Amino acid sequence: MNINGKVMPLANLNEIAQDCIFFCLFIEIKKKIKDMSSKYYLSEFIKQLSSIFFREMEIAIKYYESEYQSSEEYADFFRKARNERNKIKKSVVNSQTSKRKINELGIDYNEEIYDMQIFVNTYGELLDFNIEEYNEYKDEDFNFWNNLYLFPRKILEKSLDRNWDDEFKALINYLSQIIDEIERQTTNEEYSYSSFRLFKNSSNLTNEDKTFILFRFRLLKSILLFDNILSKGNISMVNSDNRVFNFDLKNYIRKYKAIIITIIGNDLIKLETTFSTKIISELDNIVPKDFYKVNRKLRNHIHYVDEIVPLSKKEEEKLDKYQNIYLNYLYEKIIKNIDINIDVECIAMTKAVQECRKKNMSFDEIKQKYSKYYSKYYLKYYYQLTRDN
Repeated sequence: MNINGKVMPLANLNEIAQDCIFFCLFIEIKKKIKDMSSKYYLSEFIKQLSSIFFREMEIAIKYYESEYQSSEEYADFFRKARNERNKIKKSVVNSQTSKRKINELGIDYNEEIYDMQIFVNTYGELLDFNIEEYNEYKDEDFNFWNNLYLFPRKILEKSLDRNWDDEFKALINYLSQIIDEIERQTTNEEYSYSSFRLFKNSSNLTNEDKTFILFRFRLLKSILLFDNILSKGNISMVNSDNRVFNFDLKNYIRKYKAIIITIIGNDLIKLETTFSTKIISELDNIVPKDFYKVNRKLRNHIHYVDEIVPLSKKEEEKLDKYQNIYLNYLYEKIIKNIDINIDVECIAMTKAVQECRKKNMSFDEIKQKYSKYYSKYYLKYYYQLTRDN
């Protein structure tokens, strides 16, 4: 493909098309999901994807499409996208940004107070903490996220010179059972919780370890969850023009896992704690060293301007085996070091916070008058719940 006198290799064009298709597909899935808690969780996953991929898309556009370089609108859009991407990519270890966020939320690992929110699905699995929430619905950010959702469709149609409405409609119908499964596994309840209770049985963890877990859990849990649902191999379909299209969902998930392993792996190395050192040592015993080279090779496919060298079948098999071993091992280690117990006290505090929210109380107001609202709302619900039981 020749753009502005520059030839984009076919492998690079295919990589961009695949990433845009996958992203657009998630947008369409989100539209079909009815439960708001599930829709919100999927939104956070989509924004993780966008934050990681669109910086590289920006570089490719600037390289191949000179008219975008002078566009003030695009410059502002990509600046915001770049900032969102940096939130994920930047290490959370010894980070002033992470420490500031912990302080803003009032999280205290040493005091048994309700200082956080957790999200638990209908199967009792922890999905997320309220550590990294994107501001999609704030007025000043709504246009940005809306444009971000539309952007990959524009790139896809411009790159391949065609409208993709028919393909996505057919895909959504084809994936109806998968969409139902996503909604089942991500429908969740939000509970008020205590970081002290969360880590009460893990005296071996430092505060840095705990902060690492809070900030990286969503990356880890979400990719394992969606990988389990989506990695069914290729999806082939024929459109109204009798053209065959293949969508390799597994390949996209594989690349996203490669990026997450790189991000989390860098954090583990930087932590230099007993917790992280033991994890790295044990991973060395179950994951061969040459895996990381192949993982980096796939991760580098995100660089759309650089030459993309396709993986061999043997390399794909190695990644499929050891990416799962790496991520599942780390997930199990984290789960063993946290404690989730939705008891009467937790439910009472959750209802108390909900009562405060109904009265439009800010987080700072609740925190400043904690004793007052604790007595007024928490005790009311606690006695009611214990009486009913």
